[in-house]
Amino acid sequence: MGSESVPRGISFLDHTADVGVEVHASSLPDLFILAALGMASLVYGADMAAEDDTPVAGPTPPTAPAPLAAGERASAGAPVRRVLSLSAEDVPTLLRAWLRPLLGWLETEGLALRAARFDELTGTRLEAVVDLAPDTREPIREIKGVTLHGLVAEHRGAEWTGRVIFDV
Repeated sequence: MGSESVPRGISFLDHTADVGVEVHASSLPDLFILAALGMASLVYGADMAAEDDTPVAGPTPPTAPAPLAAGERASAGAPVRRVLSLSAEDVPTLLRAWLRPLLGWLETEGLALRAARFDELTGTRLEAVVDLAPDTREPIREIKGVTLHGLVAEHRGAEWTGRVIFDV
């Protein structure tokens, strides 16, 4: 854009409005878990989760809390279980659909993913039970949304690769 087409009094700023994660996993459920962990790490800082605190895919522990409806608030400090039923046109948009409610719960309720059981996870459908727990740390940034820009989730050789860009 030449300066002759810009009205006087307007200038443009260089601005970084996005952050992203790239993840590699041996399975599709692990890719979804790692993408969620990466997103939380962007909110709380790179050292967000201790090794024994890393969210896991697989059977939900029998001592997990009873399910709460989306939007229903847990008592302070109490873990929460929620059920997600999502569909999308392909794996990348399903990954985005998975991250959006997790981001919402993280940003609005301070609830971070602790475990997930995928009852169904295909290229277009996801049925999961997720266990969330309050995270009392101060966030280092706010993520406004999960973008479609540069979104990747694909099987490459023996592993799954994903890339997600977030609007900050």
